[in-house]
Formats: sequence, structure tokens, C-alpha cells
Amino acid sequence: MKKIIVSWVAAVAMLQIFVIKFEDAEGRTFIALPKYQCPSGWDVNSATKLCYKLINRPMPQIFAQQYCKVLDSKAKLLRIQDKQENDFVREYTYGGDAIWIGAKAKFDIIDSKAALFSPGLVLRWKNGKAVKYANWETKNGFDKMDSHHMCVIMNSRGKWANANCNRNVNFVCERKIEEPAESAEETSSECPRKWIYRSQTKACYRAFSGNRNITWLDGDKLCGESGAESKEDAALVSVTNAYENKFVMDLARRRQPNWQFIFLGAIGDTKNRKHWDWVDGNLFKQFHNWELTMPRGNRRQAVLAMARNGRWQNTYADQAMPGRTVVVCKFTLN
Repeated sequence: MKKIIVSWVAAVAMLQIFVIKFEDAEGRTFIALPKYQCPSGWDVNSATKLCYKLINRPMPQIFAQQYCKVLDSKAKLLRIQDKQENDFVREYTYGGDAIWIGAKAKFDIIDSKAALFSPGLVLRWKNGKAVKYANWETKNGFDKMDSHHMCVIMNSRGKWANANCNRNVNFVCERKIEEPAESAEETSSECPRKWIYRSQTKACYRAFSGNRNITWLDGDKLCGESGAESKEDAALVSVTNAYENKFVMDLARRRQPNWQFIFLGAIGDTKNRKHWDWVDGNLFKQFHNWELTMPRGNRRQAVLAMARNGRWQNTYADQAMPGRTVVVCKFTLN
């Protein structure tokens, strides 16, 4: 039987939240922390208290606005208010594709709030408010707009550029964050500091912010070293069922909201799905979540990565993935 102890602590931004501590019959303590939540598949930006979702489906700006509203009644096309948000959203362009910004130039007679004191164009958000922050690319800008370039995109440099509103472009929807709710994440006194406990697998996990140049071998070394700090034999994460697959995705999202890949701790044959093994000794055959065309290639020795859709694909240990990659480590409690 678990005892429940509720206590107050100060949170970020001087908010006060409940911390719920569970103590089981063996005296182990588990802590459930409330967190701000986004719908499944959305990324959270704690600074703006907004959720974001990249839509890799190019379309004109007006259809992108409608798509966001259909996707979620609380969502709208991306509106950027400051540099922090601009830098956060830039992560979605690292694949090289531009994204829509939900602003459009409109003709107005006069608007002192928008610094318009004679008839002319004003760059406005869909709600009619004037755009206050911008990050224009060279040779672009509000003064360069014309009847054929009334909308705005962000390029892979995080810079804004004038664009034809009928151009087909990927886009990001945003919505307000949901109220704090108790997290399923648990921190156990059994796990070392900075590691997360998951009762279903009786294992500890730790995610590391990703970058674009890390290889599977780098991730494997990082896990080994981070485990050794606590005298534990940690390895790149194994995934034994669909629930753990989702758990690993959520860990990666909290560490790196705009992650594109996660390295998984498996080695195998690109020509045969049956010839794969988890490096931590778990049985690979009890669960897998391959992309339909995977595995593929000519090497007998390959490794595993997870894409943003949760599906697995093979890669090679000495090669970096084509996007920001998170390392998730794991060890099982004895």
C-alpha cells in the first residue's frame, strides 16, 4: 500500500504547485511532478506557454490557416512574438524547408499603433494585430512587399522572407498550452539524480539534448559514461512495447522539443528484420515498430534510430542522422 504525502514547493515564475510523493511498502519514494501539457504529437515551449506542431504538407497560406483550425479548434497558424520564439521555431526548418509565418500585408488608411500615418500596407496577424517583431532576411522586408509578395515565410536561417501567398509551403500550427496536470513521469530514489524512473519496466532513463552531428557511436559512449558516473551499466535505450516507444518519444520531446531522431540501442542486419538484438540484452523479437521500407541497405552491421512518427529505421553507427538527434539512455534496476 502506498502512502501519499502532499507538499508545496515554489515553481518557475514564482508559481506554486503540488508535489505528490508516494512511498511504497518497501520504503521507496516516488515523486510525481505536475507539468504543462500539450496534446500528443505537439511540442511545448515553456517560455511562451505554447504548443507547436510541424505540418509537412505544403500548401498556400490561407489553406494552412484553415488546416490548423481543423486540426485543433484552439490552434492557429504560427505567430512569432520575439527572438526566443523565433529561435525555437527555427528548429522546424533544419531540414531545409521553409515554413509559413501567419502574417500578411494589408492596406489601411491610418493606424498609429502600427506606425502608419498615411495610406499604405500594414503587416498584420490573422487577428488584425500589427506585427511588432520581425527578423528579415537581406533584401527582404515590409518595404519590399508588393501585390505578388504579401505573405511571409521563415527560411532555414531563421530569417523572414517575402513570399507569394499562393506558394506551397510547410507550416507550423500553434495553440495555448494546457493547464498543469500530474505527470506520468516518476523520479525514484532508486534512480541516480537526473535519471527518470518508469515503474512498468523497472528501469531508469535519461535523455540528452541532441545535435546534428552526433553519431550512434557517440551516443553509445555517452550512455556508458553517464551510467558509469553512478556505477550503473547504462546503454542506448531498448524498446520492448508500444507504451515504452511512446514514453521514449515523450522523454525526447521534453529534452529537445524539435527533435527529429532518437538513437535506439539495437544492432542488426539490414537484410533481415529477424537478425536484430538490443545491446542491453532485452529480446528484440517481442516488439518492433519498423518503417514499412525498413530495414534496408547492404551492410550486415547496422544500428537503429526512431523518427518523429515513432517508426524505426536502420542507420550506420559512424554516420550522423540528417537532423537534430536525441540520445536516450537506459539501465534496468536489479
